[in-house]
Amino acid sequence: MKVRALLEVEDCFDNSAIREVLLDESLGEEALWRLASLGQVECRSEFPRPFFRVKCPAGYYLKGVVGAESFRVFFDLRPSPEVLDHLVRSIDQALENQAA
Repeated sequence: MKVRALLEVEDCFDNSAIREVLLDESLGEEALWRLASLGQVECRSEFPRPFFRVKCPAGYYLKGVVGAESFRVFFDLRPSPEVLDHLVRSIDQALENQAA
C-alpha cells in the first residue's frame, strides 16, 4: 500500500492546513495499526463506519474511516513542501514496513 496523491483541501481560511491523502487501495484495520509508528492511534471500531485518528508528535493528526481509500491530515499551520514530502515518505514507510 502506498500514497497515490496528496491533495490540498479547501477550507474557509486562505492558507489551508488540511491535506487529503489518497491511497492506492483501501485502508484496512491491519494497515491502520501500521500507522502507530507515526503516533498514538485511536480507533472507534464500534461505529457503523469505523473512525480513526492518529495524533503525531510533530503536532498534526491523521483522521479518517477504516475501509476508505483516503484520509485527512490536519496541521496547525500551513505545512511547507518539506514537511509534506516527509509526511508522504513516513506514511509510505509505515505502511510498507509491516507488509512484508
